[in-house]
Amino acid sequence: MEQTLDGIQTGKSMIELRRINEAWLSSDLVGITAILNEHLIEAPYMFFPIITQRNREWVTVARRLCADKSPTLFVVGCLHTVGSGSFIEHLESNGLRLNFIA
Repeated sequence: MEQTLDGIQTGKSMIELRRINEAWLSSDLVGITAILNEHLIEAPYMFFPIITQRNREWVTVARRLCADKSPTLFVVGCLHTVGSGSFIEHLESNGLRLNFIA
């Protein structure tokens, strides 16, 4: 909490949001992965539950939504799409076929 408040007060949070947004807009997967890894190292107690663990838990819901084979759209934040244990990786490892829309 202290780190979050400090980021807001110093403006670091806005700089980080701009960095994430710029990487996303330019489809810079290497940059997005670097940002995720930095956060996982810096604050694993925050980012493990909201990114890594969440990705794992969403697969159960995704499998239920895709059970009838209808096209299904998932919209997630960019940090959920990269790195080891990404939502995409979990979907594929559970046998779901993905089509990406650019």
